[in-house]
Amino acid sequence: MIRQRFKKQASKQLRNLVSDWKRRMKKPTWMGGTLWKKFLQHWESEVHQVKSKRNSKARKSTKSVHNTGQKSFLRRRHEIRVETGEFPSHIELLEDTHKRKSDGVIVDPTTIEILDVVKKAAEERLSQKTVSEDGVELGQTQELTKAEMNDLFKSIVAPKKGRWYGLASISEYDPFSTSFTPSPMITSLQAQLQSTQEELNATKNIVTQQKADFEAQMAAMKTENEERFKAFEDRFFSPNHP
Repeated sequence: MIRQRFKKQASKQLRNLVSDWKRRMKKPTWMGGTLWKKFLQHWESEVHQVKSKRNSKARKSTKSVHNTGQKSFLRRRHEIRVETGEFPSHIELLEDTHKRKSDGVIVDPTTIEILDVVKKAAEERLSQKTVSEDGVELGQTQELTKAEMNDLFKSIVAPKKGRWYGLASISEYDPFSTSFTPSPMITSLQAQLQSTQEELNATKNIVTQQKADFEAQMAAMKTENEERFKAFEDRFFSPNHP
Protein backbone atom coordinates (compact mmCIF):
# COMPACT_ATOMS: atom_id res chain seq x y z
CA MET A 1 0.00 0.00 0.00
CA ILE A 2 2.84 2.38 0.84
CA ARG A 3 4.51 1.63 -2.49
CA GLN A 4 1.25 2.28 -4.38
CA ARG A 5 0.77 5.60 -2.60
CA PHE A 6 4.37 6.54 -3.32
CA LYS A 7 3.98 5.73 -7.03
CA LYS A 8 0.71 7.67 -7.17
CA GLN A 9 2.28 10.75 -5.58
CA ALA A 10 5.38 10.46 -7.79
CA SER A 11 3.13 10.29 -10.85
CA LYS A 12 1.32 13.47 -9.74
CA GLN A 13 4.60 15.30 -9.18
CA LEU A 14 5.84 14.27 -12.64
CA ARG A 15 2.64 15.47 -14.30
CA ASN A 16 2.91 18.79 -12.48
CA LEU A 17 6.53 19.13 -13.57
CA VAL A 18 5.71 18.47 -17.23
CA SER A 19 2.78 20.88 -16.96
CA ASP A 20 5.16 23.61 -15.76
CA TRP A 21 7.49 22.98 -18.70
CA LYS A 22 4.57 23.28 -21.10
CA ARG A 23 3.25 26.46 -19.48
CA ARG A 24 6.67 28.15 -19.47
CA MET A 25 7.74 26.77 -22.85
CA LYS A 26 11.30 26.93 -21.62
CA LYS A 27 13.65 23.96 -21.80
CA PRO A 28 15.06 22.88 -18.42
CA THR A 29 18.80 23.47 -18.27
CA TRP A 30 19.53 19.80 -17.59
CA MET A 31 17.42 18.44 -20.49
CA GLY A 32 18.96 17.61 -23.84
CA GLY A 33 17.72 19.24 -27.03
CA THR A 34 16.51 15.98 -28.58
CA LEU A 35 14.19 15.15 -25.70
CA TRP A 36 12.88 18.73 -25.56
CA LYS A 37 12.01 18.58 -29.28
CA LYS A 38 9.99 15.42 -28.63
CA PHE A 39 8.02 17.21 -25.93
CA LEU A 40 7.33 20.13 -28.27
CA GLN A 41 6.20 17.77 -31.03
CA HIS A 42 3.87 15.99 -28.61
CA TRP A 43 2.32 19.23 -27.31
CA GLU A 44 1.78 20.51 -30.86
CA SER A 45 0.19 17.27 -32.07
CA GLU A 46 -3.53 17.25 -32.89
CA VAL A 47 -4.20 14.41 -30.45
CA HIS A 48 -2.69 16.34 -27.54
CA GLN A 49 -4.48 19.57 -28.50
CA VAL A 50 -7.87 17.83 -28.46
CA LYS A 51 -7.13 16.14 -25.13
CA SER A 52 -5.85 19.39 -23.62
CA LYS A 53 -8.99 21.32 -24.61
CA ARG A 54 -11.22 18.54 -23.25
CA ASN A 55 -9.40 18.49 -19.92
CA SER A 56 -9.49 22.28 -19.68
CA LYS A 57 -13.24 22.28 -20.25
CA ALA A 58 -13.71 19.57 -17.62
CA ARG A 59 -11.69 21.51 -15.04
CA LYS A 60 -13.76 24.65 -15.61
CA SER A 61 -16.98 22.71 -15.11
CA THR A 62 -16.03 21.30 -11.70
CA LYS A 63 -18.02 22.47 -8.66
CA SER A 64 -15.00 23.33 -6.55
CA VAL A 65 -13.59 26.46 -8.22
CA HIS A 66 -9.94 26.41 -7.19
CA ASN A 67 -7.03 28.31 -8.75
CA THR A 68 -4.31 25.64 -8.73
CA GLY A 69 -4.98 24.18 -12.18
CA GLN A 70 -3.19 20.85 -12.50
CA LYS A 71 -1.07 21.62 -9.43
CA SER A 72 -2.01 19.43 -6.47
CA PHE A 73 -3.06 20.97 -3.15
CA LEU A 74 -0.26 18.98 -1.52
CA ARG A 75 2.24 20.78 -3.72
CA ARG A 76 0.63 24.18 -3.07
CA ARG A 77 0.82 23.52 0.68
CA HIS A 78 4.53 22.79 0.31
CA GLU A 79 5.00 26.05 -1.62
CA ILE A 80 3.28 27.98 1.17
CA ARG A 81 5.59 26.33 3.68
CA VAL A 82 8.59 27.46 1.62
CA GLU A 83 7.17 30.99 1.36
CA THR A 84 6.16 31.42 5.01
CA GLY A 85 8.30 28.89 6.88
CA GLU A 86 5.35 26.83 8.15
CA PHE A 87 2.48 24.69 6.90
CA PRO A 88 -0.86 26.47 6.43
CA SER A 89 -3.92 25.34 8.35
CA HIS A 90 -6.74 23.69 6.40
CA ILE A 91 -8.75 26.90 6.40
CA GLU A 92 -5.75 28.94 5.20
CA LEU A 93 -5.08 26.48 2.38
CA LEU A 94 -8.74 26.42 1.36
CA GLU A 95 -8.80 30.20 1.18
CA ASP A 96 -5.49 30.38 -0.70
CA THR A 97 -6.45 27.81 -3.33
CA HIS A 98 -9.93 29.22 -4.02
CA LYS A 99 -9.14 32.90 -4.53
CA ARG A 100 -9.22 34.23 -8.05
CA LYS A 101 -5.70 35.20 -9.07
CA SER A 102 -6.92 38.34 -10.81
CA ASP A 103 -8.58 40.04 -7.81
CA GLY A 104 -8.35 37.67 -4.83
CA VAL A 105 -12.14 37.17 -4.74
CA ILE A 106 -13.63 33.77 -3.85
CA VAL A 107 -16.58 32.91 -6.11
CA ASP A 108 -17.30 29.34 -5.01
CA PRO A 109 -20.43 29.47 -2.77
CA THR A 110 -19.51 26.33 -0.82
CA THR A 111 -16.03 27.67 -0.03
CA ILE A 112 -17.46 31.02 1.06
CA GLU A 113 -19.93 29.28 3.38
CA ILE A 114 -17.25 27.04 4.93
CA LEU A 115 -14.88 29.94 5.52
CA ASP A 116 -17.62 32.01 7.11
CA VAL A 117 -18.84 29.24 9.44
CA VAL A 118 -15.36 28.08 10.51
CA LYS A 119 -14.07 31.61 11.13
CA LYS A 120 -17.13 32.48 13.25
CA ALA A 121 -16.69 29.27 15.22
CA ALA A 122 -13.00 30.12 15.71
CA GLU A 123 -13.90 33.56 17.08
CA GLU A 124 -16.38 31.99 19.49
CA ARG A 125 -13.89 29.41 20.71
CA LEU A 126 -11.23 32.08 21.03
CA SER A 127 -13.50 34.17 23.25
CA GLN A 128 -14.12 31.10 25.44
CA LYS A 129 -10.39 30.60 25.90
CA THR A 130 -10.04 34.06 27.46
CA VAL A 131 -12.22 33.09 30.43
CA SER A 132 -11.41 30.41 32.99
CA GLU A 133 -13.95 27.98 34.48
CA ASP A 134 -14.62 30.28 37.43
CA GLY A 135 -15.32 33.23 35.13
CA VAL A 136 -12.03 35.06 35.63
CA GLU A 137 -10.63 36.72 32.52
CA LEU A 138 -7.31 35.21 31.47
CA GLY A 139 -6.29 37.84 28.96
CA GLN A 140 -6.86 38.10 25.25
CA THR A 141 -5.54 35.17 23.18
CA GLN A 142 -4.55 36.39 19.74
CA GLU A 143 -5.57 33.36 17.66
CA LEU A 144 -6.13 29.62 17.71
CA THR A 145 -3.22 27.38 16.85
CA LYS A 146 -3.14 25.74 13.44
CA ALA A 147 -3.81 22.37 15.08
CA GLU A 148 -6.89 23.82 16.79
CA MET A 149 -8.05 25.37 13.51
CA ASN A 150 -7.68 22.03 11.73
CA ASP A 151 -9.63 20.22 14.44
CA LEU A 152 -12.33 22.88 14.27
CA PHE A 153 -12.50 22.61 10.49
CA LYS A 154 -12.94 18.83 10.64
CA SER A 155 -15.57 19.10 13.35
CA ILE A 156 -17.69 21.46 11.23
CA VAL A 157 -17.16 20.25 7.66
CA ALA A 158 -18.51 16.76 7.05
CA PRO A 159 -16.14 14.49 5.10
CA LYS A 160 -17.16 12.62 1.99
CA LYS A 161 -15.47 9.27 1.39
CA GLY A 162 -12.92 10.13 4.06
CA ARG A 163 -11.95 13.49 2.56
CA TRP A 164 -12.90 17.06 3.41
CA TYR A 165 -14.16 19.60 0.90
CA GLY A 166 -11.46 21.55 -0.91
CA LEU A 167 -8.53 19.62 0.59
CA ALA A 168 -8.27 16.54 -1.65
CA SER A 169 -5.75 14.21 0.03
CA ILE A 170 -4.24 16.97 2.21
CA SER A 171 -6.23 15.86 5.26
CA GLU A 172 -4.41 12.53 5.15
CA TYR A 173 -1.14 14.36 5.83
CA ASP A 174 -1.94 16.71 8.71
CA PRO A 175 1.39 17.70 10.34
CA PHE A 176 -0.45 19.43 13.21
CA SER A 177 -2.45 16.37 14.23
CA THR A 178 -1.32 14.58 17.39
CA SER A 179 -2.13 11.30 15.66
CA PHE A 180 -0.03 12.09 12.59
CA THR A 181 2.78 9.55 12.21
CA PRO A 182 5.05 9.49 9.16
CA SER A 183 5.01 6.20 7.25
CA PRO A 184 8.03 3.85 7.55
CA MET A 185 9.01 4.76 3.99
CA ILE A 186 9.05 8.49 4.81
CA THR A 187 11.02 7.84 7.99
CA SER A 188 13.51 5.75 6.04
CA LEU A 189 13.87 8.40 3.34
CA GLN A 190 14.37 11.09 5.98
CA ALA A 191 17.12 9.01 7.61
CA GLN A 192 18.81 8.47 4.22
CA LEU A 193 18.52 12.17 3.45
CA GLN A 194 20.07 13.06 6.81
CA SER A 195 22.92 10.60 6.22
CA THR A 196 23.51 11.97 2.73
CA GLN A 197 23.52 15.53 4.06
CA GLU A 198 26.09 14.62 6.69
CA GLU A 199 28.29 13.00 4.04
CA LEU A 200 27.97 16.08 1.83
CA ASN A 201 28.92 18.33 4.74
CA ALA A 202 31.97 16.18 5.50
CA THR A 203 32.99 16.20 1.83
CA LYS A 204 32.49 19.97 1.69
CA ASN A 205 34.77 20.43 4.68
CA ILE A 206 37.47 18.25 3.08
CA VAL A 207 37.24 20.13 -0.22
CA THR A 208 37.35 23.48 1.61
CA GLN A 209 40.49 22.42 3.49
CA GLN A 210 42.13 21.07 0.34
CA LYS A 211 41.33 24.32 -1.45
CA ALA A 212 42.91 26.32 1.38
CA ASP A 213 46.02 24.11 1.33
CA PHE A 214 46.27 24.44 -2.46
CA GLU A 215 45.93 28.22 -2.34
CA ALA A 216 48.59 28.39 0.38
CA GLN A 217 50.95 26.24 -1.72
CA MET A 218 50.31 28.40 -4.79
CA ALA A 219 51.00 31.57 -2.78
CA ALA A 220 54.24 30.08 -1.45
CA MET A 221 55.30 29.01 -4.96
CA LYS A 222 54.50 32.47 -6.30
CA THR A 223 56.61 34.11 -3.60
CA GLU A 224 59.49 31.70 -4.22
CA ASN A 225 59.36 32.26 -7.99
CA GLU A 226 59.31 36.03 -7.52
CA GLU A 227 62.37 35.79 -5.26
CA ARG A 228 64.19 33.59 -7.79
CA PHE A 229 63.32 35.92 -10.67
CA LYS A 230 64.53 38.90 -8.63
CA ALA A 231 67.81 37.17 -7.86
CA PHE A 232 68.21 36.23 -11.56
CA GLU A 233 67.45 39.80 -12.60
CA ASP A 234 69.93 41.27 -10.10
CA ARG A 235 72.62 38.87 -11.25
CA PHE A 236 72.39 39.25 -14.99
CA PHE A 237 70.66 42.57 -15.68
CA SER A 238 71.95 44.91 -12.96
CA PRO A 239 74.00 47.94 -14.11
CA ASN A 240 77.04 46.61 -12.24
CA HIS A 241 76.99 43.25 -14.06
CA PRO A 242 80.24 42.81 -16.07
